[in-house]
Amino acid sequence: MIILLMSLAIAEEPTYSFLDQGESAPFKGILLNDAAMKEMVVEDKLKVQACQIEIDYHAGRATAEKQLEYDLLKAETTAEMDKMNDFILIRDNRIADLEKQIKPQRPFWWMFGGFVLGTTSAIATFYSVKE
Repeated sequence: MIILLMSLAIAEEPTYSFLDQGESAPFKGILLNDAAMKEMVVEDKLKVQACQIEIDYHAGRATAEKQLEYDLLKAETTAEMDKMNDFILIRDNRIADLEKQIKPQRPFWWMFGGFVLGTTSAIATFYSVKE
């Protein structure tokens, strides 16, 4: 940029000339000297570069914002998944503990106990009535 400004300071003043058809030039247009042409080319390049810098800035900013949103959602999802996995583990442990506490019913022992009790009470009643 400094080199550009120094070259413009040393160079001659740009001059513009307007020509109509039929004058020295074979077409209607504007005649530029070398300094004026260089100035237009440099301004055009600077505008293109400035535009590209602005585009890169906004594109980078939008990408960064979307990446941040993605990272936040990913972290939230990971936390929710961990929480649900912990709930499932707690539930499974609770089920295992409850299954250990359950004593299977043994209907044979109930039936045998009832038979013995019934027989004993019948015999006791028989002897108590007999005497």
